[in-house]
Amino acid sequence: TLLIFMGDNGTATCENVFNAGMRGKKRSLYEGGHRVPCFVRWPSGGLVGPRQIVQPTQCQDILPTLIDLCDLDGPAPADFDGISLTAALQTEVPIADRMLFVQYGHAVDGWTGESRRGDAAVIWNRWRLVGDELFDLSRDPGQQTDVASEHPDVQALMQAEYDAWWDRLGGNLDSYHPITIGSDVENPTRLCSCDWAYVYCDNPGNVRGCVLDSGTWHIKVDQPGTYEFSLFRWPEESDLPISAPAPVIHGVDGSLPEGRALPAAGARMKFGVFEAETNVGHEDRCATFSADLAAGQATLATWWLDARGSKLAGAYYVVVRRCA
Repeated sequence: TLLIFMGDNGTATCENVFNAGMRGKKRSLYEGGHRVPCFVRWPSGGLVGPRQIVQPTQCQDILPTLIDLCDLDGPAPADFDGISLTAALQTEVPIADRMLFVQYGHAVDGWTGESRRGDAAVIWNRWRLVGDELFDLSRDPGQQTDVASEHPDVQALMQAEYDAWWDRLGGNLDSYHPITIGSDVENPTRLCSCDWAYVYCDNPGNVRGCVLDSGTWHIKVDQPGTYEFSLFRWPEESDLPISAPAPVIHGVDGSLPEGRALPAAGARMKFGVFEAETNVGHEDRCATFSADLAAGQATLATWWLDARGSKLAGAYYVVVRRCA
């Protein structure tokens, strides 16, 4: 068994936690916002160790590494953004010199998740370029002192590499990667509002507070056929009716407030040119629609409606099943 232990980007909901002296927290472009551990253990895999690989790596390295280590048939042709770390894991050969880029998507004219040129960090061995600031982590791991004026050649080189990388992205920056439905390898497909475009509804607090808007899912229909869309206010496994509040939850690492009740009397969905409405009862857990779809890409939007037919909010959870 090959075991990989990693972390999410930066700290979680608690700020007063050990941060190893790093500057910044979750989503920051400083080290505290994106530097996380990565442990790899495979007793029978011929890995050298235990030891520490000091060269920076990135999550994009995981897929090509697994393809190599597990002798898998990878996609061909494939121009990965990452590299295979197999040689570094199985020998003591250092990773080739390279620059890595951390680029976040933030709100631009509302919540679109769009990326902006320069809203990034460039990682190059001991150097970090954050916007116009340059840091030398060998002397300043907490990133407190900007040394750009002392090393203009390093700053210029890292900026040029970033600019070239950004330009290579081209039109892909304006494209949303669609979620596939109807595939033989995953049917049904479960959608949630954290994958919405244009509207932010990413966590249980947003769902419980009831974001009074609806975002858009970008969808790819894998195969033509009859599809069933089941719209839920709450996660399917909760068994809660659409109009019911959700109980308070007290967990080990925090609590969630009572979920807001929604006076839904109807539901509407729009997928490409298909649009339909249906009534929902007080005890209904979901609203279900059926549509004959062709293969290809389209967008999906959903709404809960009040008794007058006015929009209340989107369905935060949708289960899509290809039936025939």
